[in-house]
Amino acid sequence: MEFVYHNVDELRSGKHHWRILVKVVRIWYSQGFASSKLPLSLELVLMDNKGSKIHATIKKTLMYKFEKLLVEGNVYNLSSFVLVDESEDYKPTRHSYKICFMYNTEVRPMPQITIDEFPYSFVSLADLLSPGFDSTYLIDVIGILTGVGVEREIVTNGKKSKMNVIEIESAGLRVECALFGAYVDELANYLAGGELNNPVVIIQFAKVKSFQGNNSLQNVHGATKILFDPDVPMATVLKSNYLEANASASHSLSQLSDSKTVSGEDDFLVLTSPKSIAELRDIKKDCVCVVYGTILPMEEGLEWWYTACRCSRKVYADEKMFFCEGCNRHVMAVYPRFRLQVRVEDNSGCANFILFDKEATALLGKTCTEMVESCDRNEGDIGMPVEFTRVFGRAALFKIEVKNFLGQRFDRSRFETTYRVKRVCTDELIIEQFKKLQLDLTVRPYLPYFCYAYLPNAGADLNEYGIKVGASSSRELLTPQSTLNPQVQGNEDIGKDLLDEFVVVSGDKVTEAEFSAELPVTNLEANTQETISPKRSSSPDNEGVQVLSNRKKKVMPKAKKDKI
Repeated sequence: MEFVYHNVDELRSGKHHWRILVKVVRIWYSQGFASSKLPLSLELVLMDNKGSKIHATIKKTLMYKFEKLLVEGNVYNLSSFVLVDESEDYKPTRHSYKICFMYNTEVRPMPQITIDEFPYSFVSLADLLSPGFDSTYLIDVIGILTGVGVEREIVTNGKKSKMNVIEIESAGLRVECALFGAYVDELANYLAGGELNNPVVIIQFAKVKSFQGNNSLQNVHGATKILFDPDVPMATVLKSNYLEANASASHSLSQLSDSKTVSGEDDFLVLTSPKSIAELRDIKKDCVCVVYGTILPMEEGLEWWYTACRCSRKVYADEKMFFCEGCNRHVMAVYPRFRLQVRVEDNSGCANFILFDKEATALLGKTCTEMVESCDRNEGDIGMPVEFTRVFGRAALFKIEVKNFLGQRFDRSRFETTYRVKRVCTDELIIEQFKKLQLDLTVRPYLPYFCYAYLPNAGADLNEYGIKVGASSSRELLTPQSTLNPQVQGNEDIGKDLLDEFVVVSGDKVTEAEFSAELPVTNLEANTQETISPKRSSSPDNEGVQVLSNRKKKVMPKAKKDKI
């Protein structure tokens, strides 16, 4: 039977009698939640004889019907499918629509037909690394494998996974690609296979990640395909050009530093757990975490740089030279390096963070050498550069290292601790994503409950007791600023009671209907909502302070009339 086929480029929504002849370029399962027994869907990239591609998807309730029939690399006659707008965050093709298989979709294998069009749509590294590159599409790249990182294990959402990174080069430019899970095993098997003579690598359907204006690549689970030493004409040309431009190029792969193994987005949003400053004081074990906070103005006179050896260790003047303890010898070449201590504040408290050269340079946008030269003074006379004032009041994400040098019994809450910053992020997009991932950045971590509190005619005098409320507000969300100071009314035990309860303050007479209304309560631990029905205070004039919780309630000491 003779069929009339449409080109993939012709596919549009509205018409339902489409028929296409396509090759399955890539097929993979899209994984759903960990508790799900079935994958979320079966995804495909299809290509016609003109090289045009389109994304197709089969939902999990239809996978049994098609998954054994479809094989990567084979050609099929497809009809009776539906076209919908392509709305994926990372689109595998440039087509505006994607194909959705229906129960009655017709799939006919065509073994007698071959489609030999080149399946790759390579993006040059020059375009990839240029500002404003569109990262909403999965891309194909080709290059010489020049570096490999150190394989390590990471934990994401309670699951352990392997992680490594590779670096590829093309036309004098280099880009890194982070690999996870099975792709790390694939890399390890290749590296263990024998000689590595400037191998060519193709990475198909890779995701573009951007951090502070720098683009890198990352695999997409199942979708990405990696080919080492592929048998394609372009690989031969690429290797020849590389060897001509690098006549003395080493055949061994370089070892990438550990700092290059993770993209900024993954480091701050996925791989490192977020903490508030208040939570840092309760940490008993060494760990690395992310803190979101605002940089406060620095004190005048604080030292912010030091003279360092090439190894970055501090040097001391000795015998008209400099002595480096790290190298254990005298050195002549020394350099200024940042040692910048800043005060960072979030909604739970303040802490001292220390940034060394790399992290401070990323924050300030200038090297220490440039900063010192611009001051043009002697070391002891250099004041605070104007560049510092530009970051005061600026919000940022800090990846910090928490060290417990004195063991489990060390009570960090009793001492002022300085935390070393391992990485800093000022990228507004990543910061916004971080804030969205947090349930409520304004709630103290040790308050497991919060509610809408009735604060009728609350006066400004309440601020004396640490209560931040608006005048004559009807209902206020209790935040860390609205918790009572432990010294309220001279009762030192009040603060302890507030650690697992929330507070309703009534400073004026309230009608029975108003004060007995149900208040919405959110349990942050169970992520559920409950309601409570507050009772009137035992004080006849309602001037007492009522403490409510969904577990117990207690009447707190009566407030003095000259204060409220």
